[in-house]
Amino acid sequence: MKRTLRNLHYWSKSKFKELSISKDELNVDIQILHEKEANDGKLTEDDQRKLKAKIEELNTVLAYINATWRQRAKITWIMEGDANSRFLQAFATARRNINYIHNIKNEQGDLVEDQKAI
Repeated sequence: MKRTLRNLHYWSKSKFKELSISKDELNVDIQILHEKEANDGKLTEDDQRKLKAKIEELNTVLAYINATWRQRAKITWIMEGDANSRFLQAFATARRNINYIHNIKNEQGDLVEDQKAI
């Protein structure tokens, strides 16, 4: 069991590292295609398909990384529980900030920041 746990630990680290490397490579590929589009004015149909595929793959990788971090946060919360009130407060604050709408565009296209108007 200990050997299996150790192997899973190293597998998890290598998998996360692979995802991070994949994310960086996809960002570079997307940036190259965006620069090509900026220089040439438009992309060929083949390049457009490549760009769309790279963006979809990047979104998948980012979703997987995000899910991994969410699972880690929940595990930490379960292990530390209410004893770590600073962690719980930071977690709740971060969640509130993520869900908060800071501004929005109205029908005229103007940016509205007043909370009552939002």
